[in-house]
Amino acid sequence: MSPLTPQQAAQLVESRRRAHRAMGQGRRWYLRGVLMFIVACLAGYRGGQLNSVVAIVMVILAGMCISLGRTMRRSAKASEEKIDLMEHMTSEQLGELEG
Repeated sequence: MSPLTPQQAAQLVESRRRAHRAMGQGRRWYLRGVLMFIVACLAGYRGGQLNSVVAIVMVILAGMCISLGRTMRRSAKASEEKIDLMEHMTSEQLGELEG
């Protein structure tokens, strides 16, 4: 007997797909943060009161983007590890987790 029923296997495949999508979204948030940091550096380099304010705000936003990307990638990696564990469990063990 196979350890997973077809329904459970389909759920794991869908969960793995969502985890991969979350990893990609986290990577994009990293890239947005880096781009915002570059814009902040250029604004700070140009000087002036308005550019200085823009630079400070952009650095804060860049930090928030990088933090969000890191959190998304970390949670996606944790989900991926849980999915790997579930694939190796028997259907009885999965039934105990669900019920």
